[in-house]
Amino acid sequence: MHEFLEGLVDADDIPTYVKGHQFGQPAITNTHKDWDYYAKIIRAAEDPSFGCPDYESDYSD
Repeated sequence: MHEFLEGLVDADDIPTYVKGHQFGQPAITNTHKDWDYYAKIIRAAEDPSFGCPDYESDYSD
């Protein structure tokens, strides 16, 4: 991270630098082998009752 930030400071074109010096993990998309699991988490998080066990909702899995 330190090396990335040093390069960013010296970059003439920040968007180009960032595109050419990516770090971290790639985005999880529908082609990811575990997509079904992540999609289930996303659907649950979109439910208004997510994290509120006493909330009644019409949400069904």
